[in-house]
Formats: sequence, structure tokens, C-alpha cells
Amino acid sequence: MSSSPPHRKTRRRFENPGDARFLTFSCYRRLRLFDNDRIKDAFVEELERAREATGFLLLGYVVMPEHVHAVVAPRLPESPISKVLRVLKGPFAHRVLERWEELRAPVLAKLVDAS
Repeated sequence: MSSSPPHRKTRRRFENPGDARFLTFSCYRRLRLFDNDRIKDAFVEELERAREATGFLLLGYVVMPEHVHAVVAPRLPESPISKVLRVLKGPFAHRVLERWEELRAPVLAKLVDAS
């Protein structure tokens, strides 16, 4: 029996600057990483920082225990959705992981790939 990598959703994005976009992204392995209010608050802070850095209009968002929904409208042609997500998700993940490493948080064991 061969072991294949897990299926990842792939979608092509068609963008027009200023068009509103509905975004959904999930935590690694759909872990409930946003159950903690401090993590949610840190994410909202990072969302605001990313909004300021890339100039997108934030129309609404909801942070669920294992995923996030957001409605955004990129206003600048040089800040497509891919850049918005990169500016938001990368620094936030780095910030949280660094803090968990400092605390030796038990959740880190769930993030290690066992393969």
C-alpha cells in the first residue's frame, strides 16, 4: 500500500483590484488552535497590521476554533490576495510558535509531523 500525501484543495484565483473576496483558512490539521482568547486577540492584532501594510479593506471576519473566515477587498494592484495572506499568516504563525516554544507548550507536540 503506497502512502500518498494528503489531498490539498487547489483553486485558481481570478482577481480584480477592489473586488471583495471571501476567504477561509484552517489551522494545521484543523486543530482547535483558536480556542484560546489570547491567540484570537493576537490574530486580530495581526489582521489589523496586515491590513495597514497591504491596504486591503476589511469588510468582516470571524475567528472560529479551528479556522477563520474573512471578507476583504484588496485595494492596491500590488497587494493581491496571495500577498495579503502571506503578510498575515506568516508573521502570525512565527509569533505564536515562538511564544509556544518559550513556554514549552504541550500543543507543540500536536504540530510535529509524525511521518
